[in-house]
Amino acid sequence: MNISQVKRILRNYLSDRASDKEKMLIEEYLQQAWENKELPADADIHRLVVLDNIRKAIRPKVYLRWISAAAASILILVLAGTSYNYRDEITEWIHPMPKILVVAEKFRIKKILLPDSSIAILNAGATIEYPENFRGKFRAVRINGEAYFDVVPDKHPFVIESPNLQIKVLGTSFVVTDSNTTLLPKVSVKTGKVAVAAANFTQQISADEELIFDLFKNQINIVHHQDINTDWTTKSLVFNDNSLKEVFAILTDLYKIQIRCKDVDITNQKFTGAFEANDDLDDILRILEVSYRLHILKNHDGIIIK
Repeated sequence: MNISQVKRILRNYLSDRASDKEKMLIEEYLQQAWENKELPADADIHRLVVLDNIRKAIRPKVYLRWISAAAASILILVLAGTSYNYRDEITEWIHPMPKILVVAEKFRIKKILLPDSSIAILNAGATIEYPENFRGKFRAVRINGEAYFDVVPDKHPFVIESPNLQIKVLGTSFVVTDSNTTLLPKVSVKTGKVAVAAANFTQQISADEELIFDLFKNQINIVHHQDINTDWTTKSLVFNDNSLKEVFAILTDLYKIQIRCKDVDITNQKFTGAFEANDDLDDILRILEVSYRLHILKNHDGIIIK
């Protein structure tokens, strides 16, 4: 019996659409769970707790089809040796772990502390989705965009799903660049080793190596002795040929202070640069003031730039 069959049988049972054979299977296992006082030696603590819950949920001499949906759901974890092998997938199917979605807004770098204390840093525009807590065999997250990871070592592999790649590690630091619009997704390893997989390949790369996947040619290229750029991970704001009008708008939103500039010759000028996470507004304005020979006036109404 595979996980799909187990799901189908339980779904039919809970919706009162199960065949007589399926009902017999469910109720037979429940009866065995009730009567069986001993478990195999290799049963883990989680399975012991599940069986105890089932025993408490079933009253003797009460027809088993009237058990609660919750008890029937828990049943799936002890249906058979095969279904036990799928306990993580089944648990997630029955009781999904709540997910957290984090979005790095335009021009902004976002740092996230994951449930296992690993660190993810999103470049501007990137997203990450991860569970409130990691459980089961893997620590799995999903990203879209560019993200840096510093993964805490653990026996449970850390798995990253991106639009075109799957990355698996135990503990290392690396950068993933992959999105729905990326033509050359890549993985750049700073420390440790990383296993990268896609539709037609699986490749392991090590520190100072970069794997580039050409979607058009359907082939990979590995660059050795690569200088992995992680400077952006220490920044808080990143601009690339953006107008000063956009820069002022972002600063207004970030620091909650009105910045006004009516001179279009100033606002149309382009700016490329990044600001450190510990830079305050005065530091940023000072850099802009010197770079563009601006005159900046601060008063109780906000900031006026001429």
